[in-house]
Amino acid sequence: MMRALRIVPAALTLLLVGSTALVGQEGEDPELRGTVVSSATGDVVAGAWIALEGEDWGTFSWNDGHFYLPEIPARPMRYEVKALGFESEMMTLDPADPDLVVELTPAADMQEGLASLMEQLERRRNRGGDLRAFDREALSFNGSFTLGDFLVQHGVRGVRQVCLNERPEAIGILDREGHQFYLAEKTGRILRLYTEHFIERAARERLELQREPGVCSGPVNGD
Repeated sequence: MMRALRIVPAALTLLLVGSTALVGQEGEDPELRGTVVSSATGDVVAGAWIALEGEDWGTFSWNDGHFYLPEIPARPMRYEVKALGFESEMMTLDPADPDLVVELTPAADMQEGLASLMEQLERRRNRGGDLRAFDREALSFNGSFTLGDFLVQHGVRGVRQVCLNERPEAIGILDREGHQFYLAEKTGRILRLYTEHFIERAARERLELQREPGVCSGPVNGD
């Protein structure tokens, strides 16, 4: 399970970015800014989790690999950095570094499985017609308290069935916070939600998902 977050909504993030100089002048705690990349390819890594060692709050990297973590100690500290498809790392990061780049090592046993899983999702999406999809960045930095609020704000209505990790789920799950999910997609009147734990398991075990967009009964070759 992903730990509790203290995430800065996108609108507030922009406000804070614009007032960085003022914050520094007032002597408040600095922020940690940087970019997460793959050590193998140099490509940016979206959805990486960055948190102070031993703390239960943190942030995710955006789709461009950048991350922003406010209110942290003004000295080098140990941070946990992890992302789906990469080895988890404990590393010392310095908020005074203006060009901070965090490198993660790809997990060899995950990369091929993740690619296969994303291909399955894409093929099923193409069969589903009307599709709305939201990734981790959108779900984490949405500024809404619940997933249901977030969906309404984005014009997603008419949900009649919810699938959590490919299995039927009560509609009340929409009362949860959006950051608890790795991916959300609506096809027709079906809303599919995926946790990071399931995506990781599906990639490692090479699970085959149901091919039809209207089916919600679990993976074909797994419980």
